Amino acid sequence: MDNFEVDKITPDEATAENIFSDAVFNYLFGLDDVSREREYIAFCGKAEKLRKKTEFIKLYKLFDKQYKKAERDRQERILEETGEIEDRGQLQHFFGKEKPKYTPLYCGAGWKTSQNGIFLSTANGFQRICHQPVTILSFFKNAETGEEKVRIAFARRKNQWVEITPNRSIIASNAKIVGLADTGLAVNTNNAREFVKYFADLESNNTSTIPTKVSTSKLGWLKSGDVMQFVPYDTSITFDGAEKFRNLFASISEHGEKKAWIEKVKAIRSGRIEPRIALAASFSSVLLSVCNLLPYVLNIHGPTEGGKTVTLMMAASVWGNPDKDGGYLGDFSTTTVAIETRADTDNNLPLFLDDSSKVSRRIQENMDELVYTLCSGTGKDRSNQDLGLRRTNNWTNCTITNGEHPLVTDQAQGGAINRVLEVECDPGKLFEDGHEAAEFFKENYGFGGRIFVDELKKIGNKELKFQQNYFFKKLVSENPDALQKQCHSWSAIILADQIMDATVFHDGASLTTEEIAPYIKNTTDVSENEKCLEYLYEKVAANENRFVKANNKFAETPLEVWGRIDTDENDPANNMVYIIKNVFEKLCKDGNFSAQAFTAWAKLHDKIVCSPDRPYKRKRINGNGSSKPVWALALKYSDPLDDFEEIVD
Repeated sequence: MDNFEVDKITPDEATAENIFSDAVFNYLFGLDDVSREREYIAFCGKAEKLRKKTEFIKLYKLFDKQYKKAERDRQERILEETGEIEDRGQLQHFFGKEKPKYTPLYCGAGWKTSQNGIFLSTANGFQRICHQPVTILSFFKNAETGEEKVRIAFARRKNQWVEITPNRSIIASNAKIVGLADTGLAVNTNNAREFVKYFADLESNNTSTIPTKVSTSKLGWLKSGDVMQFVPYDTSITFDGAEKFRNLFASISEHGEKKAWIEKVKAIRSGRIEPRIALAASFSSVLLSVCNLLPYVLNIHGPTEGGKTVTLMMAASVWGNPDKDGGYLGDFSTTTVAIETRADTDNNLPLFLDDSSKVSRRIQENMDELVYTLCSGTGKDRSNQDLGLRRTNNWTNCTITNGEHPLVTDQAQGGAINRVLEVECDPGKLFEDGHEAAEFFKENYGFGGRIFVDELKKIGNKELKFQQNYFFKKLVSENPDALQKQCHSWSAIILADQIMDATVFHDGASLTTEEIAPYIKNTTDVSENEKCLEYLYEKVAANENRFVKANNKFAETPLEVWGRIDTDENDPANNMVYIIKNVFEKLCKDGNFSAQAFTAWAKLHDKIVCSPDRPYKRKRINGNGSSKPVWALALKYSDPLDDFEEIVD
């Protein structure tokens, strides 16, 4: 390949007989890069007319590969003989005659590189712009955003190379590139312009050499062409998430003894149901997007020292290192923004949040909102520093939490209750030796996830959806009053457990619809308006001193009046409580209920007495003729708790 001055054939001279001859390629590879590209296009046009385009392109690629190898060999000979490199430049590991650490790249005319740094040709000779050798390794194109990053390597000192991955826009801006000084790169305001030019020349002269790889900042399923791949198991995809999530990504790995992990989990599956549910839920997380299901939250709660944290560690060990210091197991001692960002990175893998007692007051007061966010699979829109919108966080997974109490209260909105699968632990310890189990899973983890994902790929999406729908219908038919959203989530958990039983454990201990039934919420559990009615009865009972009594009209009037209570000793069915309209609306707001929705429901179910044109009544609250009538909610008040539970005197 050294002789490119022999016979040459231009595009105009090419014929069907000579278009594949060496003379064509001698002509092409004797040109500079820009001219070669222009003439190559001309040759392709000529080859197409001759109906030989496909063969010509294949042959060109072979010559191109051979040419580049010959050029690298020539540069290496020059370096060995002179210790210098040509003006067109070569980047390599310039320490002695060792094999280059990275693939050498050509800088183009006007540059020199050596172990002493980067030199730019000027009118006064070569001027050093940086004392470090620097090269580009690859470009990454993010599968979600389409944005590109660049992998750069530079030597801080002899034989100690550093690799960084900034956004591509960083190395294209004189102002932004200075920020790379924080990584140890010797860039500053004096040489920033030259650095930008250096990277531009390096890229333009090596377009066919520097690879562009697919990258992602998310774990789980990723569609590449027509093939579904899974990060991090498919190594052709590179993780390019924020540095703070590097530990999280690194924690999703295999460590320890696979057989020992399987046997340990099998032993646990023969015991309490709570760890079995957590384990199955962990597997089910990657099923949700495949089966087009919504995210859900599983909360395991009960007395302290029962083994709830170890349960989370076991479930987390399916995918990676369950040690909190290892990066995968998270907790509630954080902010909602951090939880949302972590959920975005986990993507299809389960999000683990240990110990809800650590939750901040701000999150606790807005727990319903956090649950809605996690189960919607979409974060809030936020602006970036340029006042544009950032990429919206999104995920399709389950969140597995634990604590001493249910995650949402009985007064929570029905939508929040609907989305949380609450599993209350029975008395007693979940593990015979919780400490031993915790230490075991810190040393043996990451095997279950890979096995499960490989099995899902074999089964296929269509069959998985069919099986999930089978368990969903079975749950609904066996539990007619069950909430369908909960049945969808539980069906994924059951399916995941069935698959692992048939594939790995072979112990017949997979969860059944009968075992799950007690944990499914019913429609009566989340009726917003029935809960509002009970809430109002409780408020009246707790604040009777704020209500005027009708049969004691001359008693002292309370300082703060909420309304009036009328009782009928002869017929308790006529007992009424009148709550002043603005007091009623404030009580509803404080309890997170809709006053308008409640009055519509209460009227339909004969719980209130209404005026013809509105759901309120005009009533004199003081009852002695001295006060004017006001609008009030006329609530029937006879044995109000009969509708909810047995009264204990």
